[in-house]
Amino acid sequence: MFSPEGKLLRSFEMGATVNGIAFKSSDTGLLFATGGSRSGEKEAGQLFEIRIDD
Repeated sequence: MFSPEGKLLRSFEMGATVNGIAFKSSDTGLLFATGGSRSGEKEAGQLFEIRIDD
């Protein structure tokens, strides 16, 4: 996460390659990320739900 000025505010370790993100319109503190396989696993097409307003 970056501030409007470009300062790094927070980062998240996903353990997978992230290729897309989206916010839930009714809950902007909830982020969804899609990604490829986690390290060492062959499964692809994962969906991650991340609470960012903690």
